[in-house]
Amino acid sequence: MDRDKLRRKLEIQSVKDDTAARNWSRRREQRYEKLTGQPLLPRFCRLCFWAMLVASAAAVSHDVIVYFTYGRVYSVSKMLSNVTQSAFYTWLLFAIMLVPAALVQLHRGFDDRFFDRFRVPKHGRAQMAPEKRFRVYAAVGILGLLVFGILALVF
Repeated sequence: MDRDKLRRKLEIQSVKDDTAARNWSRRREQRYEKLTGQPLLPRFCRLCFWAMLVASAAAVSHDVIVYFTYGRVYSVSKMLSNVTQSAFYTWLLFAIMLVPAALVQLHRGFDDRFFDRFRVPKHGRAQMAPEKRFRVYAAVGILGLLVFGILALVF
């Protein structure tokens, strides 16, 4: 292979590499702009809400499984006490984050263009209004704390 042919191949390859790097950089900037244009608090509330439900269910199921696996070690009342305390503390952990965040979002309002997509019906069915969704987040968090707190005190 002569030097000119090798030089042309290197130039063509460097142009391809530069184009790929530019495209990658442009896509990264577009993703960053898209993410910075969206508010963080609604996603944080949704994440806390679902994590609260899943983690509480996981904690309760773990205590029940431990009881049935090693059931002869302690009584049913001890298992119920463990279950309610696990549920209460797990729920409390996420409710401490969820309830104030939902109340802050309710106070801020829903005038951002991010919330316009919730007002438009999707696939012919109306979605839950954002105001109602954040009220549900706060209500479920507080109500769960009350229920699990009372159960923890009873058991």
